[in-house]
Amino acid sequence: MGDTGRTAGRGAIASIAVGVALTACGALGQQYPPEPRPTTAIDCADLEPPGGAPGDAPIMLTLGGKIGGWGSSGSSGITVIYADGAVADFEDAPFEATASRPGGLHGRFVAPYYGPSPGVFRAGHLSSCALEELVAQADVVFAQPDRDFGQPGITDQPSSTVSYRAPGTERITTYSIYAFGHERNDDRVDTNVSRTQLEARDQVTEMINFVTANIVPGDLIGVERLEVYNIGGVADGEVTWPGPVPSDIMTTHDCGELSGEDAATVFEFLAAGNEPGDDLDYRFFVRTLPPLLPAC
Repeated sequence: MGDTGRTAGRGAIASIAVGVALTACGALGQQYPPEPRPTTAIDCADLEPPGGAPGDAPIMLTLGGKIGGWGSSGSSGITVIYADGAVADFEDAPFEATASRPGGLHGRFVAPYYGPSPGVFRAGHLSSCALEELVAQADVVFAQPDRDFGQPGITDQPSSTVSYRAPGTERITTYSIYAFGHERNDDRVDTNVSRTQLEARDQVTEMINFVTANIVPGDLIGVERLEVYNIGGVADGEVTWPGPVPSDIMTTHDCGELSGEDAATVFEFLAAGNEPGDDLDYRFFVRTLPPLLPAC
């Protein structure tokens, strides 16, 4: 073979090698990390609650939003971790649940909540070891107040919210992450999400995985407050629940709060399978609030 043939052959081999490299590493030639996997509970000699009941200490960490693969087609809610290690963890209440005897299937991280039942929260706690490790993880995740999580190329998805108040401080850092859980599809990374953005998303997922693995569950928390959303311009006369008319409780144009006896009455009504009115899906809905979490 002449020099020209050898040169052409080497060029073809080089082209194949480049093609293989691009296939393995993505269009930008970067090797993306694998998807974070669920973790196991941390080994701790002291599993007793390090603090009191949910709400006895300030809220430290709030986790909510859509996580692909974790109840993303149904149940919803948030998990709240308090500064003393207490936890309020959302559970979807079935129709037969009542305020005195709630229950239901566990579901996480789908926001906002459009379900027919307001849901309930289960008390729990993290061990002292898990709490210490979670603070270390959260300090890293929330180190940058303006962190960039990117925008996956998918439309009509909710934005997930995670919020952290470092222990002993008044500084609260909140992230809103669009289409959380859609950064990968069939083990391929969305081309609209950079490596740095993917790493930021994965750190949040790993933190949620850690919390999920380390919650020690306790008893259900009594329903004391309900958050009410009227995002469809529903008129007072369209709402037939046994509670106040919506315009009397709205603190913003589309959100309000029920508390005390009003909250208990409306919860009983909705948890029994009743609707707040006819044909109000996705326009008017109610969810239970955990201790200390503000409405709206």
